[in-house]
Amino acid sequence: MSTLSVDTIQGKTTAGTVAMPAGAVLQVVQGTTTSASSFSIGTGSFSSTLISATITPKFNTSKILITGVLNGSSDSQSHGFFIALQRGSTDIGQGDANGSRTRVHSGFAQMLQNSDGNNGGGNGAEILGHGSINFLDSPSTTSSTTYNVKVSHNSGGTQTFLMNRTKNDGNSSSAPRCSSTLTLMEIAG
Repeated sequence: MSTLSVDTIQGKTTAGTVAMPAGAVLQVVQGTTTSASSFSIGTGSFSSTLISATITPKFNTSKILITGVLNGSSDSQSHGFFIALQRGSTDIGQGDANGSRTRVHSGFAQMLQNSDGNNGGGNGAEILGHGSINFLDSPSTTSSTTYNVKVSHNSGGTQTFLMNRTKNDGNSSSAPRCSSTLTLMEIAG
């Protein structure tokens, strides 16, 4: 068995361009938000960006593996939130178009706030939900690329998404605070 020991591997013509075998992870970038925020969302529209991360691929043949989790809750009773994943302003990782159905990447389970009809009281207002993000993208670029996460909802009127917190957010051990993350991994093509 032979051993090759080196301190630095550098591209012959340009630093950082050493070819790696397909499937190798070339770099990892993560966007994280720990702030507890609220986002008002109108009927049929999406929120502003809740979390984002930016990566500059080394090769235009690379794929970007996007993983993450969005945590939060609803400010009102019994409706769900949908998650949109975007590369820049382009939606990616969506379901098929079919009639007037909303095309999204993933979603939260039905929110249970106020499920006891108590106007915010009861266990429903202490539920923390999460939605997962998982998609392998082929951006075909070596330019800086930003991925964004947004949400919409399935109810009429304006609804509020509470990010990284529950509806009951009093200063007690029963009111959790959490983080949401978006991780980008460049995978050699």
